[in-house]
Amino acid sequence: MKDYDYSFIPADAYTDADRDAITGLWLSVWPDHSREYYGEKMARIAEISGELPAGYPVFREKDAAVAAALIFPREIHTPRGSLTLMALSGVCVRSDLRGQGLGAGVVRKAFSFVGQGLYRVSLFQTSYRVAPFYESLGCCRVDNPFINSLTPDNADPEALRRSVFWDDVVMIYPAGFDWPAGQIDLCGSAY
Repeated sequence: MKDYDYSFIPADAYTDADRDAITGLWLSVWPDHSREYYGEKMARIAEISGELPAGYPVFREKDAAVAAALIFPREIHTPRGSLTLMALSGVCVRSDLRGQGLGAGVVRKAFSFVGQGLYRVSLFQTSYRVAPFYESLGCCRVDNPFINSLTPDNADPEALRRSVFWDDVVMIYPAGFDWPAGQIDLCGSAY
């Protein structure tokens, strides 16, 4: 992997340049949303920042983000009780730089917060195609049924669908974590 500049940008301390770099990368990978949509997402994450790390592991080339992820704390309810975990979202690499180890690098940086003991486990969604990549980094699949008890009863079908994980595979890191069986309440929309 080429030597890119790495930084962890706290969710409540990003600059306008940081926001533009991250949202620009997300737009290049997921163009179905607008810059405003991604900016609002960053503002919402800044509002939930607290004692646990929340923010953006980012590799840059000059001022441009070339690989990024988003982590933030999320409290869920399991059959064993509440669990605060590290949500992982928005993992991406600029398309012309894929295959150089940037994706693995940014995910390892994100998972380092679990390795440091700041979080016990990370929970996220991905596709069947990408799941082997995460397995190579020490993740495993979980097959629990997921709900969002905060979804209004009269939610439109699209809102309801997006309120729980919509991707094919749900995974945790580390694979050796004693993950509970049974229904998991995300206690909020999927990420």
